[in-house]
Amino acid sequence: MRSIMLFYILLMAIPAFSQKNEWFQPAACIPQDSIALIARLNRKAEAYQKALPKKTNKAIIEFYKGRHEYEILSLQRGNFLFAPNLEAYFNNILEEIFRANPEIPANDIRLFISRMPEPNAGSLGDGVLLFNIGLLSRLENESQVAFILCHEIGHFQLNHSEISLRKRIEAQESEKTAKQLDKISKSETGTYRKTAELLQSIIYEDRRNSRKHEREADELGLKYLLNTRYDAREALKCMKILDTIDQPKYPDSLDLRACFHTDSYPFKQEWLKEETSSMGFTESAIEKSDLFNQDSLKSHPDCPERLKIMENMLSGYAAKDKVINHQTSVSFADLAKQADYEMVESYFHFDIAGDCLYESLKLLRQYPGDPYLQGKVGISLYVLNRALINHDLEEHIPLPSSAQTPDYRAFVKFIHKLRSRELAKLGYFYLNTQVVIQKTNEDVLCALALVAKMAEKPEEYAQYKAQYLSSFPKGRYLYLLKEN
Repeated sequence: MRSIMLFYILLMAIPAFSQKNEWFQPAACIPQDSIALIARLNRKAEAYQKALPKKTNKAIIEFYKGRHEYEILSLQRGNFLFAPNLEAYFNNILEEIFRANPEIPANDIRLFISRMPEPNAGSLGDGVLLFNIGLLSRLENESQVAFILCHEIGHFQLNHSEISLRKRIEAQESEKTAKQLDKISKSETGTYRKTAELLQSIIYEDRRNSRKHEREADELGLKYLLNTRYDAREALKCMKILDTIDQPKYPDSLDLRACFHTDSYPFKQEWLKEETSSMGFTESAIEKSDLFNQDSLKSHPDCPERLKIMENMLSGYAAKDKVINHQTSVSFADLAKQADYEMVESYFHFDIAGDCLYESLKLLRQYPGDPYLQGKVGISLYVLNRALINHDLEEHIPLPSSAQTPDYRAFVKFIHKLRSRELAKLGYFYLNTQVVIQKTNEDVLCALALVAKMAEKPEEYAQYKAQYLSSFPKGRYLYLLKEN
């Protein structure tokens, strides 16, 4: 029996939350069998390297070591999602692809559902596929997900990452890359970051420079999809989505005054005024999501040309009678909504409090009064206020930049204009005005404690902190409440 191609396999899909009485709970980031999983990854990497020819370039060997280290560190740092319903959903899609295409070496492929919010997917070249939660949020149905997976499997089957790596090493005569990898292996700090950056530059350099590889992966991926019971026409719609993926999912601008105005602390219009003097705002050098952030699937400039090729391949195609549009056990719309929420959690996970706040406010327009989102607003404001006091605000929110959308840039300018006391009052009165029910929710309860702390209301802080510690002795925010 083929082994199932997800790291953490659960038999039943359990919804992450419903619209009735349940609140959103982020997916687990560490699987229960993590020790066994790491052991399997180690054995695979060891076998992979043993199979290399004896005269393999040293730089290539070091790259393989760095790639494996990145996978292990990503797992240990909670950068992958292990949600029963998501895993079951993706697993069923992979099983259909493998069933219809027995030539694919299913046992060599592993899929990680990545916590990265960027709308992207990727193949690391060793059989590991990554599907970012941010991409799931932007797709429309299961057939489109299947096409993305077929496309990435096509990259793996065509050995594109390995070809790109060898070309790069040959071009640089291996010396520079070897030195980089040697330096990474000897570094005591920043190993994860440095390895991730090198992986990005090597694995996806080809994506930016070679249209040929993308078209080859499109063609092979589409052939795989045609063999399945999915609707291959959705691959065309998927390509159109990718061509506009850089546009926000919810394009309406934030009304910051409507978000934060309260009778107790009226919103000041001056917070939104354009700065007349130069504040030195330039492109931010901070990039917290350290892999696949710059190479989204949209970054290939020839999406229309690729679409034409795929249309020619589908000339005369008629959908099969038994087309799978959605798995009956779960609604794709529910998964897309879950992905929206998981993206908020991802920004918090990667310590990008500014984007966590921004996305929470945007989603509250779709789901007013949601306690998870309201809690994240308060917690994000606390983190930003603490960063402002510690003079490292740019670690959590970028400076305004012309590369940003007008709405996001206005939001960034607004946050950078606020003083510490103003941030504290905004957070305090927001939580104590907007949140009128569901104060037993973990996110809301933590937020109430934190905004009371930053508003210098020690009695309220002590009360909410005690309530949180009693209700959630193993809660997700213990580290914040135990800070001095």
